[in-house]
Formats: sequence, structure tokens, C-alpha cells
Amino acid sequence: MSEASFSNDGITWSAWQTYGQILTWSITPGDGEKMVYAHFRDAAGNISEIVSDTIFLDTSVPAEYGFSINNGSLFTNSTSVTLSIGAEIGTQQIMVSNDGDFLARNGNPMFHTRIGRSHLMAIT
Repeated sequence: MSEASFSNDGITWSAWQTYGQILTWSITPGDGEKMVYAHFRDAAGNISEIVSDTIFLDTSVPAEYGFSINNGSLFTNSTSVTLSIGAEIGTQQIMVSNDGDFLARNGNPMFHTRIGRSHLMAIT
């Protein structure tokens, strides 16, 4: 597969983009369940069946959520940092990544199960 195209309604499609591990797509505005459709094209021009998945968009982030590095420091000269992470009670898991590649499964991102309202984690 060499290219991908996306749609929010299964009718109007984006331009073909070069296939990669991370591609950019914007879902329709407004909170609620969203459906995203995709199809793929190989180098010979063959187009795949349409696939789809849903995501729930909730733009109202409760005040309990928060994140800071080294108590809000603007910079550090150390590769070891302390993350202060706050989340609502009932949050089951958080993801932390050093490079933003949350699709990688080679020990990064770090999944951490948490209990309670706030949590400190030392990352080295």
C-alpha cells in the first residue's frame, strides 16, 4: 500500500496522501461519536475496500486533568524529569511518550495504571 484517503461521511474523500505510520486527518467539529472512513491504494493503482472506525470526541476536559514537568519548569539540564499528572477518579490508564509516537510498541509509550486523583512519576 502506498497511499491513503480519508472521509468523515464515506462519500467525500480527502486527496490521496503517502501512506505512513502516522497520517493527519480532521474529524467533524462537535462533541459526540464520529465515524472515520479510510481506503488505501497500492503502487499499481488498486484501491482497497473501505474500512471504518469510530471515535468519541469530548472537548470538555474536566479541571481534574493536568500535566506538568518538573513542577512547571521552563527547561531542564537533566534527562531525568518528574511528571505531575492529574486525572479524574476512575481514570484507568495514562500513556506517556518521549517522542509523541504513541503507535510504537517498543517500550514507548509507557502505559501506567493509576489509582487516585493525582500521581507523580519519575521518567529517566
